[in-house]
Amino acid sequence: TGASLPPSVMTTTWNNEITLYLNGKKVTAQNVDPETKLVQFLRDSQYVTSPKQGCNQGVCGACTVMVSAYEPSTQKITHRAVNSCLTPLASVNHTAITTVEGLGNTRTGLHPIQERFAKAHASQCGFCTPGIVMAFYALLRSNPKLTTQNIIDTIDGNLCRCTGYRPIVDAMKSFATQGGCCGAGSCADCPANKTKSEADSQSGCCLGLSGLKALDLTTLDSELIFPPNLKNPAPALHLKGPYSEWYSPTTLASLFEIKKNNPQSVIVGGTTTGFHGKNNSHVYIYPAGIPEFNQISFTSSSLKIGAAVTLGALYDFLLAQSSLTPNSSFDALRQHIPNIANTQLRNQIAIGSLVASNEWHSDFTPFITATKSIVTVLTQDGTTKKTFEFPSLALNQGDVILDLTIPASSPKTFIRNYKQSKRNSTSRSVVGGTISVTLGEDGKVQDIAIVYTSVNAIRAKSATAAQDFIRGKPWTPEILPGVVEKLTADYSSDVGTLQESSYKLVLVHSIFYMFFESSFAFFTGKTDEFPIPKFPVSVGSQTYQTHENPIVYQGVQHLSGDLHTTGEAEYTDDIELPPHTLHAALALATKTHAKILSIDDTKAKAAPGVRGIFYGKDLPNKTGTGMTFDDPVFAIDEIIFWGQPIAIVVADTYQQAKNAANLIEVKVEELPAIVTIQEAIKAESYHKTGLIPFPDLYERGDVAKGFQESEVIVEGSYSLPALEHYYMEPHCTLVIPQERDELLIYSTAQSTTSVQTTVASIFGLTHSKVLVKVKRLGGGFGGKGVLRFPVAATLASKNLGRPVKLQVERSVDLVTTGKRAEYEAKYKIGLKKDGKIVAADWQIFSNGGVANDLSTFILVETVEGIDNCYHFPHFRTYAKCCKTNTVSAQAFRGAGTPQAVAFCEFALDHIAHVLKIDSTKLREINLYKPGDEIPMHQKLPESSTALKTLWDSISRSSNFQERRKEVEKFNLENKYKKRGISLVPTKYPLFAGIFRSMLKSNCTVHLYPDGSALLVHGGIEMGQGLHTKLQQICAETLGIPLNKVNTQANDTFVNANAFGTGGSTGTDVHGPAIISACKTLLERLEPIKQKLPPDTPFDKLILHAGIYGVCLSASGFHQMPFDPAHLHDFFDFSWNAIVCEVELDTLTGKYKIVRCDLNQDVGKSLNPAVDIGQVEGAFLQGVGWMTLEECFWDSTGKPLFTGDNYEIPGIRDIPNELNVTLLPNSKGTGVLSSKAIGEPPQQLGVGVICALRQAVAAARKDLGIEDYFTIDIPATSEKLKKVCGNALAYLNSKSEKGPKQEE
Repeated sequence: TGASLPPSVMTTTWNNEITLYLNGKKVTAQNVDPETKLVQFLRDSQYVTSPKQGCNQGVCGACTVMVSAYEPSTQKITHRAVNSCLTPLASVNHTAITTVEGLGNTRTGLHPIQERFAKAHASQCGFCTPGIVMAFYALLRSNPKLTTQNIIDTIDGNLCRCTGYRPIVDAMKSFATQGGCCGAGSCADCPANKTKSEADSQSGCCLGLSGLKALDLTTLDSELIFPPNLKNPAPALHLKGPYSEWYSPTTLASLFEIKKNNPQSVIVGGTTTGFHGKNNSHVYIYPAGIPEFNQISFTSSSLKIGAAVTLGALYDFLLAQSSLTPNSSFDALRQHIPNIANTQLRNQIAIGSLVASNEWHSDFTPFITATKSIVTVLTQDGTTKKTFEFPSLALNQGDVILDLTIPASSPKTFIRNYKQSKRNSTSRSVVGGTISVTLGEDGKVQDIAIVYTSVNAIRAKSATAAQDFIRGKPWTPEILPGVVEKLTADYSSDVGTLQESSYKLVLVHSIFYMFFESSFAFFTGKTDEFPIPKFPVSVGSQTYQTHENPIVYQGVQHLSGDLHTTGEAEYTDDIELPPHTLHAALALATKTHAKILSIDDTKAKAAPGVRGIFYGKDLPNKTGTGMTFDDPVFAIDEIIFWGQPIAIVVADTYQQAKNAANLIEVKVEELPAIVTIQEAIKAESYHKTGLIPFPDLYERGDVAKGFQESEVIVEGSYSLPALEHYYMEPHCTLVIPQERDELLIYSTAQSTTSVQTTVASIFGLTHSKVLVKVKRLGGGFGGKGVLRFPVAATLASKNLGRPVKLQVERSVDLVTTGKRAEYEAKYKIGLKKDGKIVAADWQIFSNGGVANDLSTFILVETVEGIDNCYHFPHFRTYAKCCKTNTVSAQAFRGAGTPQAVAFCEFALDHIAHVLKIDSTKLREINLYKPGDEIPMHQKLPESSTALKTLWDSISRSSNFQERRKEVEKFNLENKYKKRGISLVPTKYPLFAGIFRSMLKSNCTVHLYPDGSALLVHGGIEMGQGLHTKLQQICAETLGIPLNKVNTQANDTFVNANAFGTGGSTGTDVHGPAIISACKTLLERLEPIKQKLPPDTPFDKLILHAGIYGVCLSASGFHQMPFDPAHLHDFFDFSWNAIVCEVELDTLTGKYKIVRCDLNQDVGKSLNPAVDIGQVEGAFLQGVGWMTLEECFWDSTGKPLFTGDNYEIPGIRDIPNELNVTLLPNSKGTGVLSSKAIGEPPQQLGVGVICALRQAVAAARKDLGIEDYFTIDIPATSEKLKKVCGNALAYLNSKSEKGPKQEE
């Protein structure tokens, strides 16, 4: 239908200057390229480095800033968190931008949020911290009276790979007016009220945050004032760049004039992305400044939303309405919006964009389809409008969407939205949808809408056959079998073209069933058994033993915590660039295995800004990188994995280099590729033994005899997937050429020495000419051992004689760096009928990728640890590392041991099923005892009594036996929800002798006249708190305050020949060297001390020592002890245990961790706060590996994970309750009686699978299925649903009861 609009005024003046306020100061920018993102402008032009470039895809939230703007329609100032990596700079013209630098700093004082994050131990590597702080600050500015539930509902767009989120939640809870920190220790849900530290008798804040700065956002006295002139209307903006134009009109007439002159122009929301190519000029129109596009009007009959209104603004509007009828269309929309994308994206995505794009995976379009929403479109002249019922849009060129009208639902309508995704936030739907039913007075269906998203690759689709079948029928259970049949007809051909096709169809059925039950309960006044899920606020406790020492054994805050929260912590990408620095990008192979026939870089060399292109043939020495020197930097004649670098392109800017890299044309002849373990076995493609000589076939005892003595033999197999490190900071290298052929290299490396020696050897330099510096890493986990990036950057720098920065963005990092290797294992285990293990025979294969590097080393660790905590009298392994055309595998936290633990525990669950014995009892009767011999012939020391101590302790503290009964009761009372609970111990062998032979450290301690000390050591700080612990050791040994000790960046000139940091070795390697250096200094000072009064302050002592000519610098050295005759004996053992309870939705496969209790043996904890953080963070990584994270390759070896579809756990995925205990009265063999902590907790993730197995078994039991089953890892919802069985089979007379159709 057509209708006329009043005439609009044409804009006569266009402004080409961007004006904004940055942290309270006015900033202007002219001649801005429309393609410029806000994060680039902040970092490159304003040197504001707290917004980090973590993913450039709007997923990780590390780039979050707050955008404040005046809304003329409401006459209010809004404060919204946005992803600056996706935000066009032009879209924030005439706004105020706040970054974490604008809150506070260590010079003038921290903001209360920054202070509490630091004190709550809410940062480890710190890379993600500024983004999280800003997301929370924006929430508080918008909602000063927030509740803890607001936190979980809103802080959903920030990822953290280190902390496990619990301390982050605690820090934010301390600001909540309901359910958070009370400030007096009396909160009902306070973790500290459940369990306090054994020596903690202090009162005050229940989160341990007493005496901190208060924050009253209602007065805003200390917050940045919104600039008053920004309340004036924004001027019209026009920018023109080399490839695109940008218009921000302020009137409808101007918009349509632009459309008329630029028929191909695109109207955009707030997340325009990407370079579009020289020959594809784009004109963008940003209509947010036009009043007609920003209106929201609400009546009892409809909700009208302007096309430029963002989802975030719509959600805020709905929250402010007190008259929303429960279960109405408007209430359903209010509850659904938090499940769409994440807060930052919702604050940027415009309603018009969602309507126009109508993407196949949209979580919004099913709702507006089901509600028969009306889209208003302005025609080409801008004066006539027409309306369409979504999704039946008939847009002509030049038409513009003006608004969307959602009609109110009738009182006899029930509507609900659904979303099934892998992760609980920032995750695309596997299947989502909206279902609405309206009943007549006779109880029959008057109208029905069933719309699902992600069921095809085109758009959301209505279930027309099912809808037609339902209309006019009574809304009773009798319709269900017919509906299932019609839904199958509606969607089976669509889902068949997609991944997870059979699972998608199962979800279509399950979601409808849940809707039917909920709506039936609504209409009949019964209890809804499938209510809209709420994400609870996680609670928990942290229990540890304290000691009298003033510095060590105390829960000291991470010494960079303040720097993390203020954005002052410097990472490689933050380093201020020297003049004339060039930028580099890599050109990557797009084949898995191929012979290179020719390379044409003509177009690339002619591209703007390009200064040079370099190849593997340009390297002076073609030696590969890695521990075995077989991982090539570039493909020269042959491509050996998809994503292998072919060239490095250098240009004036990174974007220019990236664009040019995409123009390189490579002609190839494809060769046969080996991708999987099974293909490698068939081709007998294996790596030879690398660093550690170890036989493929290893046996201890007499396995054949053991099997003869066995009464039962169980055989099985299991596979474990690859795992991406997903450190928050991608790789980055800055190479600065110096005089006399010297090089200064800043690198994101876990080993400065490896970078130094590799670069020196490839370029024919002496080691002394290569200086490598690392201040800190934004996470590593073993993945920062890749050396091709510093070599590639050095190649460019040396050829051009200029500084070169190689920034590896997330999508490139993912395909060019190794993962935790895939594994396959077969087992044959002999036992007595009572469950006592007699013999075990294992066949283990890992996928090492194209290069050996550390892969065979890691495989040996798997062999060494596959006994876990259990005595195997007779033991044999056959292990091979496969050589394939995939990127070379890398060490990942725990290296080969987590795989070993997983295989062992899964085998024990299999045994328990075969023997019909309780799996907990099976584990307990086979636990190691002191004096037992492990497979490597080493006898366990008396200290291994810690294993049984842990077992008994966690069983008691978690109320394990009582909760098992509660779980059984729950399962009897619930048909579609099942619970499982497990108790699993783990053993982490610390530092085999062959490894210890390489572990050595030297350090230097300098004393200064003011009594302060500078500690220089070779360890890399990457979030594990290494610097903090080592400074504690130094301060304690010297007897000076901790704030008197400082550390500097790791540096190969100041501290040479340092071993790489990894394997949880840092403290145990460097700590003794520091003690040695400090003792040397104290010995030198002792004669001077004897001459002075007993109470002479330390600074005066140092002053006198200088006068008497005492050297105030000392070096320390430590080589970890090892016996060459026993290279497979271990230094110590870390014992750990988990009790995990899960709840599984058997209709969808979705699960949640109800509660986890973790007990960790860390010896005498040097820093309980740091150690607990390591436990929680490593554990959640293990959960991600076991249940969520998937690396996909197609059959040709092409990686299918690009960043936005690789999902690590988020803040909504953590346990509802998490209790961590550090085992008291334990002493380790490490420095000051401690034990290594960084890696052992990751393997506790296996406990989640053991609990899920029990929940699945309960579901299968209800269906009469008691066969043994395996759960494929990662145990995603799809895989869990597959083994649960089809609980809804009875709805379809053609279906058989049971899981056959799904297995």
